[in-house]
Amino acid sequence: MDKANDSAGINIVDKKNLPHYNPDFQEFIDFLPEGIYATNEEGKIVLANNAALKIFGYEKKDLERVNNVFDLIVPEEKEMMRKYREDLVLSKKPYKAEYHVKRKDGSVISVLIHTTPIIKDDKFSGTRGVVLDLTERKIIESGLKASNKFLDTTINAMQEPFFVKDENHKWVILNDASIKMWGHSKEELIGKSDYDIFPKEQADVFWEKDDYVFKKGYNTNIEEITDSSGEIRTIITSKVRYTDKSTGKKYIVGTIHDITDIRKAENKLKEYSLELEELNRNKDKFFSIIAHDLRNPFTGIFGFASVLNEDLDNLSKEEIKEYVNYIYVGTKNIFDLIENLLAWSRIQTGKISILPEKIDIHKKVQEMVDILNATALNKRIEVQNNVEKDLFVMGDVFMLDSILQNLLSNAIKFTNAGGNVKICSESKNGLIEISISDNGIGISQEEIENLFRLGRQRSKSGTAEEKGTGLGLILCQEMINKLNGQLKVESVKNHGSTFSFTLPEAV
Repeated sequence: MDKANDSAGINIVDKKNLPHYNPDFQEFIDFLPEGIYATNEEGKIVLANNAALKIFGYEKKDLERVNNVFDLIVPEEKEMMRKYREDLVLSKKPYKAEYHVKRKDGSVISVLIHTTPIIKDDKFSGTRGVVLDLTERKIIESGLKASNKFLDTTINAMQEPFFVKDENHKWVILNDASIKMWGHSKEELIGKSDYDIFPKEQADVFWEKDDYVFKKGYNTNIEEITDSSGEIRTIITSKVRYTDKSTGKKYIVGTIHDITDIRKAENKLKEYSLELEELNRNKDKFFSIIAHDLRNPFTGIFGFASVLNEDLDNLSKEEIKEYVNYIYVGTKNIFDLIENLLAWSRIQTGKISILPEKIDIHKKVQEMVDILNATALNKRIEVQNNVEKDLFVMGDVFMLDSILQNLLSNAIKFTNAGGNVKICSESKNGLIEISISDNGIGISQEEIENLFRLGRQRSKSGTAEEKGTGLGLILCQEMINKLNGQLKVESVKNHGSTFSFTLPEAV
């Protein structure tokens, strides 16, 4: 009987210790791909099929000499197996565990053993087990680990954020760039959705766009987000849908391209382009002013000079004095125009230097009142300096002199004889506002709109036919802007005007 069994490949190790031995059962289990074995209550192997012998690396005759199943386990894991076996005897419940088996040829392999107790008359009488060779699985797992490590290394080497979301819109993969952008740890982000990170309004938008990707398969959007530092950044998010064929689960795979710096550069280029266009327009207007405003006075000067040159002997002293005065006034107007044009051009080209210093604004206003006092007295105009004393501003002395001279000269120029001009001050949130008010002829709304537009403003004679260049207010505005202030005008036709400008208060 034993000989027949051996020739059939049946691997009964110890029939005497195997209860209810059945040759048909042995033949059946030998055709199973999994390793099947049984032990008696002492742990000796009493049954093993062909698959088990192959896994353990023993032939039947060799396995008969193995005293105990513990002898097949590497020494450092024997105690673990013994403890599991003791727990099994007490609990009478199956268990499974991974072990390393040392085969006859000395090689060591990983196995997974499922063990269940044999209970007879309510007493433990041995075990039955299924043993699986984990070698291939371990190789696959090792390959997967290597593949995952390679994938992690690859996506973390990407400078741009990369992410994967599941069907619940939760992050399952994030690279280092994504984590840095959101400003949270990986543990804080994995398994979370947009609602856990962003304000609801923003998360609603992201969620809706993700739904679109799940339905349509792809999407690219330009979005604005708030990064970990609180800065608003502009990004391009590209997403595609991925379906796992083995599970049917859908995922979103996405990358983020930060274009904030590009957008800033584009905006700068637009600003520079607009500035260049403005400079070109101003250049054209500049030459237009030269062609018109500079030419006209010369026409008058040449005319009077020609009369003096050709008919001097026939002119009276009063006529000569009158013609010379016309030439003087015309020449002075040309000089003032050239001065203003040069000052304006220096500002436009950035060649005018600003030297901010602490200035006593009351004293500076009084200096200008004293300089222009003779002009005011000629028209019987009272000029009052109501600027608060010991009030200091930060400004450039040259620019402030020019601003005050232009505004105060205009106030006197466009005020009727016997009128008055007042200069007042007011402190507002770290700024000093200086107001120059007159009760003169005023300015229409249409004229106000063109006051500070080069080429649109018109030089207008004063109440005593005083001439001007038409550039004074434009220069004032340019200089005040350079000093971090603002210029504004309020006026009612025939009821006077108030020009106000602000400068930073000096402390």
